[in-house]
Amino acid sequence: ASTDPDQTTTDLADGESDQLSANVFKANDLLPWSDSDQIEVYYSEFLLAQWILDKAPWNAYHSGLAFLNKRTGAKALYDYTPVDTSSVMNMLIPKVSAPSNVDLLLGSFDMEWTDLARTHLQDHWPDNYENFVHLGVLNGSVFRIFADWVANDFAPSHHSFQPLEIAVVSRQNAADLSQKQTATVVRSNMCHDFVTDALWVLHKNGVQLSAEKAVFRDHIILYATSADEVSHSGFAEQLRSSRKWLRYLRQLTFSVELIRKQFTHAREAFIYNWRLGLNVFLHTEHRDYRLKLTPPFLNYCYLPLAIPPKVHDPLGDIKLCALGMVANASNVTVPWPWGVMLAAEERLDRDEAFLAIVLVAIAAAVVGSTPGRVVLLRASARPKVAASAVPQESSVSPASSAEEAPRSETPRNGRPAAPLRTPR
Repeated sequence: ASTDPDQTTTDLADGESDQLSANVFKANDLLPWSDSDQIEVYYSEFLLAQWILDKAPWNAYHSGLAFLNKRTGAKALYDYTPVDTSSVMNMLIPKVSAPSNVDLLLGSFDMEWTDLARTHLQDHWPDNYENFVHLGVLNGSVFRIFADWVANDFAPSHHSFQPLEIAVVSRQNAADLSQKQTATVVRSNMCHDFVTDALWVLHKNGVQLSAEKAVFRDHIILYATSADEVSHSGFAEQLRSSRKWLRYLRQLTFSVELIRKQFTHAREAFIYNWRLGLNVFLHTEHRDYRLKLTPPFLNYCYLPLAIPPKVHDPLGDIKLCALGMVANASNVTVPWPWGVMLAAEERLDRDEAFLAIVLVAIAAAVVGSTPGRVVLLRASARPKVAASAVPQESSVSPASSAEEAPRSETPRNGRPAAPLRTPR
C-alpha cells in the first residue's frame, strides 16, 4: 500500500478492470452454485494508504464482500473501485475548461470529472485482501438474488466514486453535535457503501448478519447546516451557480498542495471558505449539492460498519477521529489578497449590484453627452463685477499698515461707491 494518502492504487490494469466489470453480468456462468449450497459471507479489506498524523499511523482501507461455497470450496469476491486510482484529489476537483477567460468570467465553462468507478466480480479471493471477517451464512438461492441485484440494480446505476459524505445539522444545534437526532446524511459512494448496500440486500432476504467484534470503516465527513440540490434550470441562475462553483474551486487552490500531502488539511481550506462567506459544492453521480458548512467543518473518522439492521450514524458516540470535534475557526487568517478578493467578488455577483452598475453607467453617459451646457450653466451663475471695482494695488506706507484698510462697496447697479474714509 502507498504511504501517500493521495495515492489509491488497486493494481488493476485497464484490461483486467474491464474483464472484472464484465464478470458481474455473467455471474451465473462463472459461479454455477446450486440453490441448496451453504455459502458463507465475509467482510474483506486490505490496506490502501497510510500516513502519520500526530505521530500515529492512520490507515485507509479498501473493502469488498467475499463469499465461500462450503460444498465446493469455490470463492468469489465483489467490490466497487475507481477506474483512475492515481489520486483522491482527482475525484474531488474537476478539470475546468472554457473557450476564453470571458467565458470563465461569465460562468460558461465545462467541468470534467475523473471519478469513474466500476463494480467488479472475481471468482477467487485476491492475494491483496488481508482481513476477512465472518458475517453470516446464506444459501445458493439467496446468493443468486444478490448476484442479480448487483447486475441489474447496483452496477447500472453506480459509475462514480465519491469519498465525501455530508452530515447536515440543524442551525439550532450546530454548536452541539450531540443533538444527533437532528442530523441527516448525504451518503458517500465508495467501496464501503457498496458493502453496506449489499448487506441490506442479504438482510432483506432473511440472512442473519453479525460480527464477533466491531468492524470499523473510514469516513470523510463534512458538517453543514444545509445541503441544497443545485438547480440547473434557468440560464441566468445556472451561470451564477457556475460562477459560485468556480470561486469555490479557486479558493481550494490556496490549500490543494497541503491537502495532497495530508487530507486533514482540508479542514483549514473549508475554514477559509466559511470565513469568506463562500459556498461549498459537492458533485455526485446523479445530483450536485450546494453546502453551508458549520464547525467542525470536516473530519476523518473510523466508525463501526453498520451491519443491518443497524443504520449508519455519522454523529455516533463510538468513533475515532483524526481531528478534534471542535475546530478553531478564529485563529485562521484568510489568504491575502486573493481570498478577500474572492469574497468581494461573491458579494458583487448579485442582481442588485448589476443593476447599480447599469444605473451608474447610464447616469455617466447622460452627463458626459452634454458637457457644453454644464459649462455654460456654471459660467452664468457667476456674478458680474465691473473692472473699476477690482481692488487696485495699495500704496499704504509701512507705518500705517496696522490701520484698517479702506473699504469699497459695489451697489447693485454695478457702479462703485465712494470709498469710505476713516476719520482721523
